[in-house]
Amino acid sequence: IDDEDKDGDTPPDDKEGDKPTLNLTATDALAIEGVANDVVIFQVAQTNESNSDTVANFKLTLNELEVADITSVKITDGDGTVTTLTTAAEIQALVDTGVSLTIDANSSQTPTVEITPVDDSIYEISEAFGSVITTSSDVNLGTDTAVAAIDDEDKDGDTPPDDKEGDKPTLNLT
Repeated sequence: IDDEDKDGDTPPDDKEGDKPTLNLTATDALAIEGVANDVVIFQVAQTNESNSDTVANFKLTLNELEVADITSVKITDGDGTVTTLTTAAEIQALVDTGVSLTIDANSSQTPTVEITPVDDSIYEISEAFGSVITTSSDVNLGTDTAVAAIDDEDKDGDTPPDDKEGDKPTLNLT
């Protein structure tokens, strides 16, 4: 039995009607420094199950962020295996070479990558960063980038925060 044609041609000229599309999203695109358990979460998902494993290479793109701004990265593969990166070298490798994330055959698994920010005292207001996926699997590549940000904490500790001035320096003249 063949898959249907992707665009409904009769007679069919392909068999890609059910071919999955792989997408990257930032399911939680904002983390606030100093707020417990506040992380950025990127998720890889595909639109349909496949009869073969789908492997995506996930890379972090720093933009305004620096490796020193990240406390840890928690990578949860499709099968639930968790790997936590905590050293600067490990996090830099995620930027330079990335990590393989697998969605097992015949499943709707959604691998995730969680970024925990450092609560530093540097006044940055907001630092934008992102991620990108590539694949050589037999799937269509849909949304291959996602963006996120880490904001400075609120100066008064308000929840939800109404400013990003927790690290704003004060100038005293005497």
